[in-house]
Amino acid sequence: MSAPDPRWSDAALAAQLLSVDPAGLGGALLRAGPDPARDVWLGGIEMLKGPGAPFIRLPGHVDDERLDGGVDLAGTLAAGSLRRSAGVVERVAGGVLVVLGAERLAPGRASRIAALIDAPARACVIALDEGDGVEETTPQALADRLAFRLDLDGVRAVPTWN
Repeated sequence: MSAPDPRWSDAALAAQLLSVDPAGLGGALLRAGPDPARDVWLGGIEMLKGPGAPFIRLPGHVDDERLDGGVDLAGTLAAGSLRRSAGVVERVAGGVLVVLGAERLAPGRASRIAALIDAPARACVIALDEGDGVEETTPQALADRLAFRLDLDGVRAVPTWN
């Protein structure tokens, strides 16, 4: 039986620490492609989060209206008065926001997501970076706010939570 990959051990410890103080630590930058190790780690984050806390997955190509909210056109027409739809920023308060493809975030959107970490109703942000090399990386405005930088790219054995 081979020893577990030390990168998995580091990632598992980071997940456990995030479960203790997710908002205080801010979150993690996880560099990994879509593979079983990443999926198991994200499952652990979802399992370790506080009961009732939101867990939202957000694509890196998110638009401003989905991120910040906007006018609910159908609701406004039905009610005859202006109705607003809540954006992800509002709905994730106190929970976990998983940003898929964080390397594709526009700098302004990355800054607004980073602001969640400092907001009164804080959120834990998990930025998933699937970029290839130096040119495709998560914007620094977000990456610098996250407590952990983890790399599970290439972890072959499917790890489990102990």
